[in-house]
Amino acid sequence: MILSSSTTDEEVSALKTEDFVFFRCDGKKASVFYVGIIRKALDEDGNFEVEYLKPSDKVKNKFVNFPSEDIWSVSKKQIIMKLTKSETTGTKRTKSVHIFIDDIVKYAN
Repeated sequence: MILSSSTTDEEVSALKTEDFVFFRCDGKKASVFYVGIIRKALDEDGNFEVEYLKPSDKVKNKFVNFPSEDIWSVSKKQIIMKLTKSETTGTKRTKSVHIFIDDIVKYAN
């Protein structure tokens, strides 16, 4: 599901807690792109609470949960797309690894 800058209310309503999203943060000179997990659904201000995932240095489209209190407030306009995650099985450590089948590498800075 690709969400454009003109995301409809229906598309936003479809996003829920534990969904993985690809989102944009605009800086002064450029945009930076991130992957995260929605931890709290849309609030009254139109924002989600999203936990940042750390990208792998070795494998494209692979991200890891790491012990962090790094929760960001992300507006619905910042969300580019909902990500499709491959299944993770195994140990606690391997379950913290998320590989996405969507091609998001083209956005990498």
